[in-house]
Amino acid sequence: MPHSTALLIEPETAPASETDERPYLIADRTNFAVKSAALSVGTTAVELTAGLARRRKLYIKNIGTTNVLYVGGSGVATGSGYPIRVKEELWLDVTPGAAVYGIMVSPTASANVRVLEAGA
Repeated sequence: MPHSTALLIEPETAPASETDERPYLIADRTNFAVKSAALSVGTTAVELTAGLARRRKLYIKNIGTTNVLYVGGSGVATGSGYPIRVKEELWLDVTPGAAVYGIMVSPTASANVRVLEAGA
């Protein structure tokens, strides 16, 4: 990601409500919010959010040492999810209410995941 305070593009006004799906500029101003979470993901799907109600960007990083994290919708499975290998990361543009889930294969260990959200 380029070094900048802006994370998303125009228009420069914040959405009118949580259901407003127009893109807008997330910048260094009063409508900018960031929230993070440390999550442990096992063999049961877990929602990968930090709880920012009006999030527009979701950053997921697998900081584990051995386990592949698979992400997708609420029915994510290791055979159909998008793989995020150890030390890899994924940026997603999302609507405020979007839910992203993660799951892993190994029944003996969990994936250590960090989530960062940005929005209004």
